Amino acid sequence: MAVSGTGHALVMDDADRHAGAKPTELRLPAWRLHSFCGHRHSMQETPEVTRYEVELRAERNPNLPRFTRVKFMHRLRGDIEAVERVLHLSGD
Repeated sequence: MAVSGTGHALVMDDADRHAGAKPTELRLPAWRLHSFCGHRHSMQETPEVTRYEVELRAERNPNLPRFTRVKFMHRLRGDIEAVERVLHLSGD
């Protein structure tokens, strides 16, 4: 078990025992959350953007590197001008 700097527990394991997630399985959700949090503040400041979600897809390789292709898809809903403004401010 790993414990974060804020004291939250995270059960991790290897493929043999199946007692928790493998570190590789946690990498993609962590990348997704990191991307979401990076844009969340801009979305909260723009009420015309009514929905924001991040989808992540990856091709897994049995050897290193574990992921050979990673694709982030950001979906926004709301007033088109507000969405464009938020994307411009974020540099995307």
